[in-house]
Amino acid sequence: MFGDEQIAQIKYARLANVGISLDGMEDNHNNMRNVSNSFEKVMKAFDMLNREEIPLAVVTSFIDSNFNDLWSMYDLLVEKSVKTWQIQFVTPMGNMADKKDLLIDPAKVSLITKFIREKRNEQNIRIYAGDNIGYFDENELYLRNLPGTICAWSGCQAGLKVIGIDSIGNVKGCESLYSDEFIEGNLREKSLAEIWFKEGNFAYNRNFDY
Repeated sequence: MFGDEQIAQIKYARLANVGISLDGMEDNHNNMRNVSNSFEKVMKAFDMLNREEIPLAVVTSFIDSNFNDLWSMYDLLVEKSVKTWQIQFVTPMGNMADKKDLLIDPAKVSLITKFIREKRNEQNIRIYAGDNIGYFDENELYLRNLPGTICAWSGCQAGLKVIGIDSIGNVKGCESLYSDEFIEGNLREKSLAEIWFKEGNFAYNRNFDY
């Protein structure tokens, strides 16, 4: 579906980057997406964005079965001139709610935090840790900012500095909040400003009680 029309829209919008999901190397990505040629389509999108000099970002969601692709994915993304890579874990929500046996083995978390810290130091690609990675090992202080800095996690920014807008205009604090109870409004009915500033919206973070 990605083509010249989308490129024109991206240029018009002056986006800082375009993020594409890539959930492993070819076999694992296609299996997770349940589409036999999804990986091929992603590679074509990478090449098209690079030809147009549009900054490219990638988001990868890890479960136990695609964990071993971590290192080969890094080499691929550097080769494809990806600027930013967000690594996160699949959470037991939505389609994964009844498939907890597929989630990442907790014993592997420290390997991923170590990987992020080491690869950041190579400075070939900006690597960000998703909010569900880290917290309890020696690499935590190095995960929340860029190389050369130390920054502890300041908490989820959903509804504070971040919003998610889905394909039909629903607005949530973050697209990782899958339940409809987190929908604060719809852009087909109200402006983004009305939704953002409405009293009581995003209460789970804005009215958080310590």
